[in-house]
Amino acid sequence: MAKHILTLVFFFLFMPSAFPCSTVLVKNCDEVVTGRTMDYSVDQHTAISLVPRGATYSFGQTSFNFVSFDGFGQPAHGINEKGLSFAYLWLNPTKYPDKLVTGKRYISVLEFAPFVLGTMSSVDDVIRFFEKGDIDFVTIPENVRKLDLMHQHMYFADADGNTLIIEWLGGKRYMYRNQSPVLVNDPPFSKQKKIWARQLATKYDIVNWEYNLIGAKMHDADTRYEMLRRLTEQSLPSKGIANITKAFQLMKRVEYMPITPYRSNEVSWTLYTAVFVHTRDAVKVYYTDDSNQAIREIDFATIDWSAPRHFPVETGAKFIDMNPVINAMKP
Repeated sequence: MAKHILTLVFFFLFMPSAFPCSTVLVKNCDEVVTGRTMDYSVDQHTAISLVPRGATYSFGQTSFNFVSFDGFGQPAHGINEKGLSFAYLWLNPTKYPDKLVTGKRYISVLEFAPFVLGTMSSVDDVIRFFEKGDIDFVTIPENVRKLDLMHQHMYFADADGNTLIIEWLGGKRYMYRNQSPVLVNDPPFSKQKKIWARQLATKYDIVNWEYNLIGAKMHDADTRYEMLRRLTEQSLPSKGIANITKAFQLMKRVEYMPITPYRSNEVSWTLYTAVFVHTRDAVKVYYTDDSNQAIREIDFATIDWSAPRHFPVETGAKFIDMNPVINAMKP
């Protein structure tokens, strides 16, 4: 436990002034695809964990295989074999309840992501978990609470295209089901909804509107939210590999490279971009990272789940070698 807490201290104590993570859902022809960027101001030593069903945690054993993307050793994003995904995104005004409710059983914040991915199969399962009454998300261990480290809202999506956003503000939990295909970091989702309502009243041409976004505003939360909503809802229908491509194209709009800070302000960059295909029992994971832009694939149907795996996100070929393909072509 002490090791996990030290990890969280490092992760959140040095939280940068710019952290524009974004997630988006694309659905067409009953196929659900989500994309997510992880943005930060230092290297998180991102690793990918493949956790087979039957893994043991303090809450018990898991029932589903899942893949998670871990920063500083802590899961921040993942998907399980039933097509349920989970993502943490930063939300500065987060405040959990001050006291535990007597008589309830709690899941440690340090194991909440494995608990969701390992035991739940749908957004309905997540909602039932919180509404059931006899079990709840831990408010935060006291030694972590004193450091004021945990500031996140959560985004869930499942194989049917259902989404769920959960936030804790002023000690109260807020849940938003099927209200947005997009979530960014700050501000709270209620304000993100107002941003979208305000922008719906504008008549900007999407191409010229985006072209004129320059400077720091390009990565402000309101700009990223509006951009992803507009592009998601105005894009032409697609299916199959085109849905995956579309998710990467959407994420490319909000990805960016490390740059020299302006006036000593910290600037984040995109550490990795992941795209999930949520087809139940046929889940696929695609991803790139800041050192390796080759799109790599993890196919749940063909991966060896006999033992857990854990490897750096940059693992794999940097480029696609076309020579064997070209040399095999007939003149």
